[in-house]
Amino acid sequence: MSKLPLEHITDGKNNGQPSYDGESVPTLTTEKPVVPRISLHKLPKLTLPTFCGDIREWQTFWDSYECAVHLNTSLSDVQKFTYLRSLVDGAPQSCIAGFQLTNANYTKAVELLQKRFGQQDKIADALMQSLIQPVTTDIEKAFLHVALDERDRDVTRFLWLRDPNDPDSPLMTYRFKAVLFGATCSPFILCAAILKHLDNNHENWVSDHVRRDIYVDNIIAGF
Repeated sequence: MSKLPLEHITDGKNNGQPSYDGESVPTLTTEKPVVPRISLHKLPKLTLPTFCGDIREWQTFWDSYECAVHLNTSLSDVQKFTYLRSLVDGAPQSCIAGFQLTNANYTKAVELLQKRFGQQDKIADALMQSLIQPVTTDIEKAFLHVALDERDRDVTRFLWLRDPNDPDSPLMTYRFKAVLFGATCSPFILCAAILKHLDNNHENWVSDHVRRDIYVDNIIAGF
């Protein structure tokens, strides 16, 4: 093997470094390149929602299904159809029950579900109806929840048999401790008491709605 034509320059021009044909030989480094470490985290198992026919829930279901299954290129249409069947129930399940499990029928099944449950105008109408649906309620035993001041109870006195089953038993005097049913002033007293409580809680937005929509002890409101 022939030797390389190297010469050692000692005149300080090359600081004692060898040269090749008069040219400096570059210094080689053996340092390994730094490779950044990538930390991989295990993702949680994805659970897809089940669609049971409520068109208000269609968009949430479809967005999740589309991302995880429908646009997944690693799945065949038959596999996607299998997933779709397992994630629908009730009316949607009956809607696509007549399709055999084939690649071609998957597209038809999706189109049928979109046509029946995915129409945006019907979804918007259903959402609006759920928002404006009136709420009706009644305060149970409302009059009996309003106590009478002790100074006013004597005006409600009445006589009653000590033993109602014995007509000869002596009479007893009773009086009401709460607003009684049937008095002409009772609805007014009840309404005044309710409005007083609402005024005491005026910082709560519900109080404004109830105050606007209440009649005696009945409330008909849309929230």
